[in-house]
Amino acid sequence: MTLATHPAPGPGSPPREDPALLEIRDLHVTFERRGRAPLHAVQGIDLSIQARERFALVGESGCGKSTSILAMMGLLPANAEVRGSIRVDGVEMLACEERERRAHRWTDVAMVFQSAMNSLNPVQPLLAQIVEPMVAHAFLDRRAARARARELLGLVGIPERRADSYPHELSGGMRQRAALAMALSCDPKVLIADEPTTALDTMVQAQIFQLLRRLTEELGIAVVLVTHDLPVVMDFCDRAAVMYAGAIAECASVRELYARPRHPYTRLLLAASPDIERPDQIHPIPGVPPQLDRPVVGCRFRERCDVAIERCREQEPPLTLVGVAHEAACWHNEPPSEGAAA
Repeated sequence: MTLATHPAPGPGSPPREDPALLEIRDLHVTFERRGRAPLHAVQGIDLSIQARERFALVGESGCGKSTSILAMMGLLPANAEVRGSIRVDGVEMLACEERERRAHRWTDVAMVFQSAMNSLNPVQPLLAQIVEPMVAHAFLDRRAARARARELLGLVGIPERRADSYPHELSGGMRQRAALAMALSCDPKVLIADEPTTALDTMVQAQIFQLLRRLTEELGIAVVLVTHDLPVVMDFCDRAAVMYAGAIAECASVRELYARPRHPYTRLLLAASPDIERPDQIHPIPGVPPQLDRPVVGCRFRERCDVAIERCREQEPPLTLVGVAHEAACWHNEPPSEGAAA
């Protein structure tokens, strides 16, 4: 993975009194492909996340969500070029060599992957897998690490008698709890959860998110939830950013986003989501996103938009403040009045 820093701040989320725990500015990720045009998977996103905040990154499959978080973790393949700025608690991650970045993984930023069965080692018991990152990254001796691992298993609701169980001996919900315990083993400041409840039943999903909510309140960590499940976002998160074709289309508090979406894509995405009160009123979004191996001219959503205007064909709308802590990239939005922006 090729890294290039660009520390100058961009427009991003509105400033707050407290410094951001995770701050991303002008992040670009490009994949070089042999014999083919480069793929510009992420194109200049800005995000700012506070301690104890539960933040969602939402959008259709292929919009750049997972690429963005893998860039935060430094886990992209060698053909990926990353430009921009990623700061965790003031430390510029993209300026670090791989050895330095490795020291920040688990201790500053940790991740719960989508499938716990694939991320857990099938030939090691749970306790050994939770001990390993503490020995490697937190430099605990094995006795102290084992004691801490047992505490973590209790914290996530796994009985101590299951500490020596192997992943295949556990239910899907318990495996996901074990993956969460492993991610928390080195007391990270930011926890990234990539579709953490995929393939779990509704009751287990609710238990996992209840646990995550308690951990943010008790431990003070920030959670970045990557998902396309909008009802979960509404119930669990404080703020959300909607990604489309490698860029941020809209960013606001969850309540504001659901009550007053200011980008056509957000509005149509909400209309396409299942609603238990209106199960027959689901409207899929027609068309397909633009191909990111060629330049995007004008608004990247215009071919699927139901309110596109001529200007959308010529100019890409910038991400603009359209209300109190509410940003959207759409030419239909008027700048807020001075009173609204205060």
